[in-house]
Amino acid sequence: MMKTSRIVLVLVAINGFIVGCTDQVKSVGTPLAWKQKQQMIIVLTQNWDSNQGVMFLNENKNGKWVTFPETFVVSLGKKGLARDPYLLNKPIQKVAIKREGDYRSPAGLFYLGESFGYENRRFFSYPYRMVGKNDYCIDDPGSEFYNKIIDITYVKKISFIKSKEPMRRDLIVEGDKQYKIGIFIQYNPYNLPYKGSCIFIHVKKNNITSSTAGCTAMNEKDLNYLLYWLRAYYRPIYVLLPISEYNSRKKNWNLPQLDDVTIKKKFIEK
Repeated sequence: MMKTSRIVLVLVAINGFIVGCTDQVKSVGTPLAWKQKQQMIIVLTQNWDSNQGVMFLNENKNGKWVTFPETFVVSLGKKGLARDPYLLNKPIQKVAIKREGDYRSPAGLFYLGESFGYENRRFFSYPYRMVGKNDYCIDDPGSEFYNKIIDITYVKKISFIKSKEPMRRDLIVEGDKQYKIGIFIQYNPYNLPYKGSCIFIHVKKNNITSSTAGCTAMNEKDLNYLLYWLRAYYRPIYVLLPISEYNSRKKNWNLPQLDDVTIKKKFIEK
């Protein structure tokens, strides 16, 4: 990590809550028990190749999971899901490992980082930072800044970075609202090359069934609701799995016991 604090702008620690895409953030690992105050966002898909899913909001209260009635449709990677090699380390037949540029969303279990957006929205109770025209997420596996948000004005050799994602997309493509508000998903916390980078929850394109390059996208109204619901001191967790994989792991991982009837009903409703 660079010593100059201005270069990597997403390093923020608030009462032990580490946010941002940094190599200091440890993987969630395989949890057996959760804190009494814990929030969990669960996104389920029909199968590994699905690029659409349903989001469920959950809180652990006094050792018991409570699932909220609100659910949201989300768009995922164009080619579906790929497994996170750190968490889903047991081989799964015909399921690819997440790689840079594969147009798949990483399946697994991850901490959420801070939220971000185009405007000054300090009324959020969840950590938030306004991104500027010089902020980019680096998705070049050969760069020392891989999977980090940087202010390019502080990088002397920016020409050596082959690929970067502008955080102010609206200044590149007029009217683009995809990063108007968003949340960092702490995937690939050690920033290992080619393992995938710049994974966010962000605003969906106008097309209802539009897919992403690997992020989770949802309607702006729904994302605003999510941000008002999130609390940093609940250490929010993001889970993305196909239904079958979720059912096979929910007991060992002590996940919310969403039943098949509820899940199927939500998919039919959406």
